[in-house]
Amino acid sequence: MDEALELANKLGRAIARSDRFKDLREAEATAMGNEEAVQKLKERDEILKDLHKKEQAGEPIEVSEKHALAEVDEWVRSSMELAQLFKAQADFQELMNLVNEQIGASLTPKEAPGAPEAEADVEADAAESESPPAE
Repeated sequence: MDEALELANKLGRAIARSDRFKDLREAEATAMGNEEAVQKLKERDEILKDLHKKEQAGEPIEVSEKHALAEVDEWVRSSMELAQLFKAQADFQELMNLVNEQIGASLTPKEAPGAPEAEADVEADAAESESPPAE
């Protein structure tokens, strides 16, 4: 297997072991176990889709539609299960953003490609990934 794919596999397993991922899965299970919460989320999505269609078509949005959305939004905001889910989603997204930043930073060598320092960094990284972790 390609080295990059092997490292991606390891990264995926490390993410799956992270507290943020575990918290997300737990919050998802809790929220999805609440039938009323699931129903309110579906209702909210339908209202938002309808409003979006009307906006795209240039049609006016009725006051009653705005009230319906506000009512559902209020319920969603007051749900402890959904609040925990939204927090867990935000925390996990923050982790993924940090991971992506680290990957992006490692793709930008300190020196131009082909420069001795850049080549040494690449060789050191390769040797590091081959050696067993220090205990």
